[in-house]
Amino acid sequence: MGSAPLPESLSRIEAIRALHASADHWDAYTVRVEASLSQVISAALSYHPWWVDVLFRVRGVVARVLRLQHDGVAEAWELPPEQVRYEPGAPASFFTVHGGEEGRYWVAGAEDRHLAAQLAFIAEPMAEGPARYHLVTFVHYRDWTGPLYFNLILPFHHLIVFAMARSVRRSLGAAAAEPGPRRCNQAR
Repeated sequence: MGSAPLPESLSRIEAIRALHASADHWDAYTVRVEASLSQVISAALSYHPWWVDVLFRVRGVVARVLRLQHDGVAEAWELPPEQVRYEPGAPASFFTVHGGEEGRYWVAGAEDRHLAAQLAFIAEPMAEGPARYHLVTFVHYRDWTGPLYFNLILPFHHLIVFAMARSVRRSLGAAAAEPGPRRCNQAR
């Protein structure tokens, strides 16, 4: 079973290639802003509008039906840029940092019985103008409930990640005349 290839800008990092090689689903959103990678991570993970709480409550119903773990409503998380950590094991919202390299990339993940998901931020310096930042999600199914659950929440996943990317763009000042977040979506 093959997966669509990663764009060159994403595949230059070994850790990202490895996640892609085994992913059952991946998608990426791209924004261009004049900011550091830590500022982008901070802006994305600190984004927590009221409607995310509503979606998380709906997720609780789906989780109970599928007998998945659900810890209640996700708490708002403020992560100042100077507190973004790159070493494996560090907490980051409800994720655990898997690794990264300041100014280059950052990967964190969350795991459950039915699937494991990783969120990656990849910096792509540009010859002219602000850097391009990619917010990439990799999903790995663990049992039959993984694809069932993920396909049920997929529209909401896209809504949340798009909103996170838009929040990065708004809070950090997007480049003039740059389009909104762009999505590249692929699955096996």
